[in-house]
Amino acid sequence: MELKDLITPLVTLTGVWLAARFTLRNEISKKALEIRTSRLETLSSECTQALYNVSNYLNTLCMIVESKYMLLHDRYPQSSESELQVPAIELASWKDELDDSDRKLKTELLARCRSQLLFHHPDERIRWEYHVTMPLVVLEDFFFITSPTGALVDMKGKSRSKAEALAITADIKHRANEQLGYVQQMTRRFADEFYQLTQPQKTLTLKDYIGRVRDKVKHFFFG
Repeated sequence: MELKDLITPLVTLTGVWLAARFTLRNEISKKALEIRTSRLETLSSECTQALYNVSNYLNTLCMIVESKYMLLHDRYPQSSESELQVPAIELASWKDELDDSDRKLKTELLARCRSQLLFHHPDERIRWEYHVTMPLVVLEDFFFITSPTGALVDMKGKSRSKAEALAITADIKHRANEQLGYVQQMTRRFADEFYQLTQPQKTLTLKDYIGRVRDKVKHFFFG
């Protein structure tokens, strides 16, 4: 019996094993792609919802603050913008009214978006911090809010003037407007990534896969 008579069954058996392995690999790749595309669709949808929620929240809060200071100015028309002061406790009550309404921040959604971006889209997470987190940090400072990781803010004796309020609301409204541009850019980047994931790529067929292995085995034994 010649060596090739022994090799041929070996190659055939190897081919059967490789066929099963090839099929399994394709199924795993297909499943992985389904998971990635599904996660990307969900993330894009949730981040868009979160951004519109934040933008609406910021604009609404600015409107509340400006109207409250306007009413105060009507009561004390002789006072300058720097003289019109609102205690921190009263400021907080304005924000609390919004936070108790259906226009409040969707904090759980925001946290979920930040977490998913951190693990799966770190570059987008950096943009998110600038466009979404920073305006909220500015608000926390204006309203004397203690952040989860910051030192306790003592509100006793603290206040904000109308001049300070108008400066902050102008800044916040500008940032909220930028968010609308950012959401379009972010959605476009997610759409491009989804397109790349779903484009057909040249893949190795089962026939090619087995043929290559068979050639390598024969080359190993026969040179």
